[in-house]
Amino acid sequence: MGNVPGANRIITEAYAGEPIPSDRNPAASMNRLPLETRYRMVASYGDVWVIRDENTDKLVRNIENRGGDVSVLTVTGIHDDPSHFNSHDLVDFADTCAQ
Repeated sequence: MGNVPGANRIITEAYAGEPIPSDRNPAASMNRLPLETRYRMVASYGDVWVIRDENTDKLVRNIENRGGDVSVLTVTGIHDDPSHFNSHDLVDFADTCAQ
């Protein structure tokens, strides 16, 4: 989160406390992610703040290799590009979880 400009301040203000500790970074603790959860990620190869190869792609491979359910919405641009905020995709994914 520290790579995204302003993220630590925004998270601190939103949750009245410090940003999430580094041990809660999913890419750093992926083997502990529960497989009962269905995962949907949003990622861009153009994101220079949260590098997809180092985060999303590693997570996807790990979850798939352990038999989990994971999918990715590939978007464009940097971390806060408007393509990253796709309400239709979010609702569609939520609908599949409710079935």
